[in-house]
Amino acid sequence: MFPIHATTPILKLTSTERLIGDHALAKLYDLLNLEISTNLSIAESTVKSHINRILSKLTVNNHTQVVIVGVK
Repeated sequence: MFPIHATTPILKLTSTERLIGDHALAKLYDLLNLEISTNLSIAESTVKSHINRILSKLTVNNHTQVVIVGVK
């Protein structure tokens, strides 16, 4: 799970968005949105929506940048 510090932008995320973010990190290991949605029992479009909101809230452009923000 994302490490949470008082000053991290991760605090802007809801618990569901953090959960989706955790699974999005799995994309580094080629886990597709469809697999994330299956693992969480939600629609793939819901996963994509959450990922887009995560990127927006953290003001980043891609999954790699989410990882960088998550470990700061």
